[in-house]
Amino acid sequence: MATKTITRVDPVQYGKILAIIMAIFYGIAGLFVGLGMGAMFALVPGAGGVGVGAVAAILGLVGGIFGGLIMGFIAGIVGAFAYNVLANAVGGIKIDLE
Repeated sequence: MATKTITRVDPVQYGKILAIIMAIFYGIAGLFVGLGMGAMFALVPGAGGVGVGAVAAILGLVGGIFGGLIMGFIAGIVGAFAYNVLANAVGGIKIDLE
């Protein structure tokens, strides 16, 4: 078994990967938040009923996806930059490869 050290992470590539992961998670969370908000709006008399709930769920899903893409990409770039600086100072993450 060979031990290797990750000395550098490409910031743009890591930003793309983290953006996709966060878009999936934020999209799911946004859907549930939108459904919850829609359920509350459906209980309010004169608020528009089920139609408002469906719109809130869709907006939560779309907002979560786009928010996750943007924030994931930014967080990925900042995180990779911080890793690269710290890996040079204290050493990178060691992994075992077979």
